[in-house]
Amino acid sequence: MTQTSGYPFHRGACFCLAFSLLFAGSAAAARGTDGVEPGDVLKVAVFNEPDLAGAFSIRTDGTFDYPFVGRVQAAGRTVDDIQADIVLKLKDGYVRQPQVSIELDRRRQHHVFVVGHVRSPGKYPIAGQTTLLETLALAGFVMPSAGTTVRVLPTGKDGLTEDGRPEIRDDDEGSLSFELSDLQAGRTNIVMEDGYTVYVPEAGSFYVTGLVTSPGRYQHTSGLSVQQALAVAGGIHEKGSTRGIKILRAIPGKAGKVKIDADLYDAVEPGDTIIIRQRLL
Repeated sequence: MTQTSGYPFHRGACFCLAFSLLFAGSAAAARGTDGVEPGDVLKVAVFNEPDLAGAFSIRTDGTFDYPFVGRVQAAGRTVDDIQADIVLKLKDGYVRQPQVSIELDRRRQHHVFVVGHVRSPGKYPIAGQTTLLETLALAGFVMPSAGTTVRVLPTGKDGLTEDGRPEIRDDDEGSLSFELSDLQAGRTNIVMEDGYTVYVPEAGSFYVTGLVTSPGRYQHTSGLSVQQALAVAGGIHEKGSTRGIKILRAIPGKAGKVKIDADLYDAVEPGDTIIIRQRLL
């Protein structure tokens, strides 16, 4: 390629206008404040310089190689910034008054994992400002066996199991927890990012034993009190007593479960066993 000589406006104006219009619509959507990311593809064209046209993939280090210019930093910059950089470098002894157009030809597809008690767990593509609630909808929303909370684990937080799914651990730090009722009511939400994992745990359970109408295992709900738990179990038997209620509860740092005193307004935790004793005559 030889250095381009200048053309008077009356000979080149119509070509320049056509060139600008050709890319204006598609490139406009890629401009603005959105930064280029690794995996994106930039489609570059230079007016009257076909040897400089091409599609360039952004490497994982955020750069790409451009003819005569060399390595160009792209990740984190807008298309306009990159275009201005290439124009400046081409002016330096290669092309006189280069007219460069760059189009963000294809973006790397972003994904999130949705696991746990949803109808269709799996890996889902996301685009734009996809929210947590929208992500749950992609997975068919939660199952009846789901608990009342949803956990979100940031990018790179978890390892992967042998089948490529995120490995969820109870002791994960940095995870975010949301009440499902708050999400549904629009009181809270977040925008998902590439690599996030959404985990819907199974609903916890509690047990009621002793002198109640229907002793057994029941699904725990957020904010459950002893009084409400007893109502779920059909109420206290006529021979049962509201005095001397005991709860067997697992206490961190202690072996087995510990028996604690409780009244009707105490909170019930997942895994608790409520014991109702016989009423004294």
